[in-house]
Amino acid sequence: MHEGEIREAFQETGDSCRALGSDFTARLCHVIASRLSRDSVVGEAVLTWQGDASNKGDVLAMRLAGALHALVITGADENLARVYPPNSAPSDDDLFWTVLASSMDVHSEHIIDRLQFAPQTNEIRRSSAIYAGLMEIGRRFELPLILSEIGASAGLNLLCDQYRYEFGSKHSGNLGSRVILSPELRGRTPEITEIKIADRSGCDLNPLDINSEDDMNRLRSYIWPDQITRHERLNHAVQIGQSMNLQALVVSCDASEWLQQRLVERQQGFVHVIFHSIAWQYFAKHIQDQCQKLIEKAGKQADETSPIAWLSVEAAGNSAEIRLRAWPGDLDKLLGHTDFHGRWLTWSGN
Repeated sequence: MHEGEIREAFQETGDSCRALGSDFTARLCHVIASRLSRDSVVGEAVLTWQGDASNKGDVLAMRLAGALHALVITGADENLARVYPPNSAPSDDDLFWTVLASSMDVHSEHIIDRLQFAPQTNEIRRSSAIYAGLMEIGRRFELPLILSEIGASAGLNLLCDQYRYEFGSKHSGNLGSRVILSPELRGRTPEITEIKIADRSGCDLNPLDINSEDDMNRLRSYIWPDQITRHERLNHAVQIGQSMNLQALVVSCDASEWLQQRLVERQQGFVHVIFHSIAWQYFAKHIQDQCQKLIEKAGKQADETSPIAWLSVEAAGNSAEIRLRAWPGDLDKLLGHTDFHGRWLTWSGN
């Protein structure tokens, strides 16, 4: 991408942040888009980015925003913290940019390092779409579930049955949970079905350990600083994960290699569910192809006693598409849509 396209990607990311409720991060992206220059180490790295800087690719603006936020969270830059929530940023963009530019110069090594990693919010509210999909799978097959999540980050969405869901007037999940997910319903209400998860595991190239302060600071850095409720929800989910020894369930591995291991044996008496949410775009094309071939091969070998389901919640335009493929029968069904942070759910499944 040339420099103009990269600046445009930052502007578009800022627009998306505003639409998703973060005025601070929107302004941050817009100011960087207009002020960043190649005169600095960070500016040179960003404006000559060799990949796809857009939201559909490397999400470069969120990588940079996360790197800056990490300096605030860890207390590494007090001057930067003064212009971050809960404090107020200067209303003048020149003053705001002066602080940002200084931080990028002083902490260029940290920022350049962080730019190499894809953002990992492990957004818990996406579990509303995932859990609705799992209830649909449970309703169809009436068998316990085995979960395999690729691109799992810290694995918090593997714990989706441990959260409370409020789908309109209908409730499901763990009704006593401190993590309460109440997506705005646009369309039908998912059919409430009791599900049983018999086994769960996940993989990620760079899994985050919920018992590691450094890893949790990294995760928090990608959650926008003016969205306090998201931070509180993350803290509650981490406490649940720690009580369930979650870090032992997520392994560091390439998605296709791990799936090959997970799918080598048919699981009699269970539905094996492979799922992912806002992760597919970060996989290289050859990894996507290998994963698809592995899942479809397992699907062809599936029968009524050992079904295979592939549940995805992935970007499609300005929202995320919830899609289910299942075998036997080679079902391919669009279940609905949700926004990237799971704030609303348009359900058409059942």
